[in-house]
Amino acid sequence: MNNKGKYMKIVKLILLVFLFQFALLTVNAKETNRKDDNLKKPNFDEDKFSILYINRWTNWASKDGRLSINPSGASGGCFPIDGTGVIYTDGLVWGGKVSNEPNIRVGGQTYNSGTVPGHWGSDHSDESTRIYRIKKDFKKLHREDFRREARIYFLYGMLGEVRDEDIDNLAAQYANDWENWPVDLGAPYIDRNNNGTYDG
Repeated sequence: MNNKGKYMKIVKLILLVFLFQFALLTVNAKETNRKDDNLKKPNFDEDKFSILYINRWTNWASKDGRLSINPSGASGGCFPIDGTGVIYTDGLVWGGKVSNEPNIRVGGQTYNSGTVPGHWGSDHSDESTRIYRIKKDFKKLHREDFRREARIYFLYGMLGEVRDEDIDNLAAQYANDWENWPVDLGAPYIDRNNNGTYDG
């Protein structure tokens, strides 16, 4: 075999490798798009998850105490808001000694939750067992402010995917949380008119 024949075999082999890699990239891109489509149409219980959306930071919370991981199981602690997830999952962990026991007891959340939803002794399926989100100026927000937050909350990829219904639901959720703030369970509030009751 002459040098030209060897050269042609090498060129053909290189082209074959490039074609194979291109085919793999195409399949991978289709799979990624399928996953993105699933995120755009979230199927999660809104009473179990909520989002902390403040300054340039977003972070998911579930009512069993886990933080950061979003309802689809991906990193949910993002900075800046449209940035990459910087925290996959986290939570609060506490520990202490009980009476005269020699061992320290520890509870909380890391990758799994060590707590259950609700206050001590409550029915975990009770309607009041949920995450309350308070934003004192929510009545002054423009629809575009709600649209930006709804894009994150409902796991949409683009701002244009947010529907008017999503914006209305988000605004109604803020109003409901203000109205039903669980002061009877000890939730703090500021009594601005000094009448001794929560006025919502």
